[in-house]
Amino acid sequence: MSSIQCRNCGFVNPPNMRFCGNCGLRLLATGILPVVESVSEQEVAKHLGELVGADLLDRFRQAGLEATGQHRKVTVLFVDLSGYTQLSEQINDSEQMYELVQRCTKMFANDVYKYDGIVDKFTGDGLMALFGAPIAHENSAELAIRAALDMQADLEKLSLELKNQLGFEIKAHIGLHAGSVVVGGVGSNMMMNYTAIGDVVNLASRIEAAAGSGIIFASDAVYKQARTLFDFESATALQLKGISQSVPVHRVLRAKNKPGSVRGIEGLYAPMIGRDGELDRLQQSVNAMNSEKVGRFSAVSGEAGIGKSRLISEFKFFLSRMPVQVMEGYSLIYRKGVSYWIFQDMILRLLEADAETSRSELQSRLQEHIARVLPKQADDILPYLQQMLSLPLSNPEADKRINYLAADQLRQQIFLAVRDLILAEARQKPVVLILEDLHWADSGSLELLDFLLDSLVKYPIVIVAVSRSYADGKLSDLIQHASELLRLRFTDLSLKSLSPDQSDRLFSQLLAIQNMPESLRTHIIQRASGIPLYLEEILRMLMDRNLLVRV
Repeated sequence: MSSIQCRNCGFVNPPNMRFCGNCGLRLLATGILPVVESVSEQEVAKHLGELVGADLLDRFRQAGLEATGQHRKVTVLFVDLSGYTQLSEQINDSEQMYELVQRCTKMFANDVYKYDGIVDKFTGDGLMALFGAPIAHENSAELAIRAALDMQADLEKLSLELKNQLGFEIKAHIGLHAGSVVVGGVGSNMMMNYTAIGDVVNLASRIEAAAGSGIIFASDAVYKQARTLFDFESATALQLKGISQSVPVHRVLRAKNKPGSVRGIEGLYAPMIGRDGELDRLQQSVNAMNSEKVGRFSAVSGEAGIGKSRLISEFKFFLSRMPVQVMEGYSLIYRKGVSYWIFQDMILRLLEADAETSRSELQSRLQEHIARVLPKQADDILPYLQQMLSLPLSNPEADKRINYLAADQLRQQIFLAVRDLILAEARQKPVVLILEDLHWADSGSLELLDFLLDSLVKYPIVIVAVSRSYADGKLSDLIQHASELLRLRFTDLSLKSLSPDQSDRLFSQLLAIQNMPESLRTHIIQRASGIPLYLEEILRMLMDRNLLVRV
């Protein structure tokens, strides 16, 4: 075994030393893994004991963490290492066992932060996390399950890495439950005094305790919210300690290759209501683009559940009958750390690639497509698209050339490559580029979109940008730039809540019940507050509780 040089004083220590013989600093090269050192609040993402990742710090504060006693709908996640006692006996070194647990829990915490969750508390060899508070998400169950799957995947990688040292696998068991909890506040130092209490937390803990090694158990409440997105294996109902009734659970297996929609109620359908004016303006922008052969920009905004997705769905049905090519890209909350993700997604959809498409097949499709639409520029464009998609570069000379580029130069070349690809598509057929959920877009994607605006002045491209809000930050600057550049060819479509009459019409279309008490009908419509998704969720809840029954 080689000697270990102290990173602090440079002293060369003999093998197997845990602390520097000169300055006494911990030697990170020893043991199973590096220790977690204390850092300042500015380095919060690197510190295991801190509550949030650095990129979430401001967002958690803005979410009103100082407020206490809030009722929130959340998904609660519990995770613990499996066979902790056996692990301790096999490692037989308390310090190395401590380091292993530290590394695992830090890894779990990072997976929580990745999906906008918050660590409520560390539980020795695991943690409890919340999704949906303090930052509200309508898809908290999906985010929690994705975090759980990543925990298992990361633990599998770590176990493989340490296989020779440990001689056995490290596994964890995870429990998930969703419901309403009471949550508290966070102190000024952002440490772990933000917590949730209630039966939902207790049941999530019990479900986790019942899960076997390497298993993720989800309650029925989580399953119903995420069954169109993930593959599950139903398990028998469990008799849990402290719970009087049996609890049905579902084992989470994997994300579906072709996920379904989580919106709407199966078997119930209503025509779009209250958005005819907005749909007409989107259609007019496409008709004008086709006649004038120049581009336009439409900014669609509105709070979660207000009907943006339904409006775009109706718009895409209109486009299916038009002589245009539709290109789409979706931002995802768990891809915010991936540069240019929404444009990567656009290219993957253009190439009809999905989760089952191998990297070699994707590489082949990309090369063939670029050779077809940009035959004279293929050698110049392809390397930068490959770089953006994290594919190996097919041209060794281009690989060398890219290695010499500064970061801003590489960024510019990627911008030009994406622009040239979109323009090549537009030369074949006018393009409608729909970019959804821009409120989750990474900064690189927003900068690239801003760069593309100049192309709308001369080419037949309509960009439809969809976001919850355009009020702050780079999104606000982007919309301001588009408005000033395009003037009359810029359209601002801010969706408002449905009126009581429109909500009543939607209710009637979804649920034709002749003898429903008028007071109950009015109460449901008022509780929905003009948000179509809220109305659907209220009806779903009543059906789940058998208060409304299909006949």
